[in-house]
Amino acid sequence: MEQQAAGPAGLEESAMWLMARIVQQIRARTTDRQAEEQTSITPREFVVLSTADGRALTQLELGQAAGIDKSTLVITLDDLERRGLVCRRPAPADRRRRVIEITGAGRDALAQVGRLMREVENEVLGGLAADEREELLAFLRRVVTTEMTESRPQGSCV
Repeated sequence: MEQQAAGPAGLEESAMWLMARIVQQIRARTTDRQAEEQTSITPREFVVLSTADGRALTQLELGQAAGIDKSTLVITLDDLERRGLVCRRPAPADRRRRVIEITGAGRDALAQVGRLMREVENEVLGGLAADEREELLAFLRRVVTTEMTESRPQGSCV
């Protein structure tokens, strides 16, 4: 028997509302856990660090891969660099461009927050069987991939 979403009439059939509720739960739990563990990496910073990890991407490439507009990315990178989590180096092929590299401290922070994010995700999606969770992820990947190939995203996704 399927459970109904606890929400205002009509909204339990809205994919937008349901996804927003999931994101709301993830953000709230992540904020609580970060306070408990005294970490200060935001979801956007987590995406930037995860995307840059092990890759030699320029700022433009990083923004495109992460789904973050360049103005927001510059502010995020400035903050990460000020905290010693990333550094910007001249690109070998074009010294006017900057390649983003994660520092050792950045990798440590990424590992800590990555673990925390996985735990929160497991809590939020804990009501799903393993095969249902895989199916959900496959559907979400397909929606994101289709959307990215059919239109140019506006603004930042995080």
